[in-house]
Amino acid sequence: AAAAGVLRGVRIRIVKRIPVGAGLGGGSADAAAVLNGLNELWGLGLPKDRLCAIGAEVGSDVPALVLGGMGLMEGRGERVRALLQRARRPLSQSVGPFDDRFVLRIPPVNASTACVYAEFREEERGKCRNDLQSAACRLYPAIAEKIATARAFGDLSENEEYSSARNEQKMAESRILEIEDILKNAKIIRGGKRDSVALGSVIVLDMGGRMVEYTLVGATEANPLEGKISNESPIGKAVLGKKAGDSFEFNGKTVKLEEIK
Repeated sequence: AAAAGVLRGVRIRIVKRIPVGAGLGGGSADAAAVLNGLNELWGLGLPKDRLCAIGAEVGSDVPALVLGGMGLMEGRGERVRALLQRARRPLSQSVGPFDDRFVLRIPPVNASTACVYAEFREEERGKCRNDLQSAACRLYPAIAEKIATARAFGDLSENEEYSSARNEQKMAESRILEIEDILKNAKIIRGGKRDSVALGSVIVLDMGGRMVEYTLVGATEANPLEGKISNESPIGKAVLGKKAGDSFEFNGKTVKLEEIK
């Protein structure tokens, strides 16, 4: 408020879902959300660079979270350059064992960012994927234990349980998409006997002296072994709209519609 010259306050309630002290930027994200929210709530119209400057006084990684998206942070984090972010692929189209998804395991410790940076040694730069890992492990042995446990399971791309879970998730997502498509295009078919064959009709056919009974259903419900034939199948298309007693040619044979139940 003071930075924007506003002489009023606001009451804020925060529901925390990101663990505190886990190095995930939870507190900084809260600060960024408050800055963006107040700018809109109070109608200040402050540009993003001004909000970033205010955020930098609160925390080094707040400016990046004010901007959102993917960015390159320089200096102590107060200088942020937006990067082009590629479109996220659906899980079913993932091409690599990791793609852009991660398994996150958080040890029960509250790691101070300031303490970890103070413990950092220049000669450790580049030795790990995370330059601060060695410092964090020295300060908080529980982190080192969790890393060792994870390594004991081997590369996740070779972990059978992980691969199985991913395959199950892909199948589940594929099924969800299929069901969503079915529901989007679904039509309610009211039951009851009709004069002519339509979706939902139970029919009795005389196929060259052999009596068979079918239920005419949509393509997704079809199961010939259960006597359910699709309205899009050759026999389904041939019988649609026919009335009891009608005959028609199918596969070179005369078929008679004996009854519509």
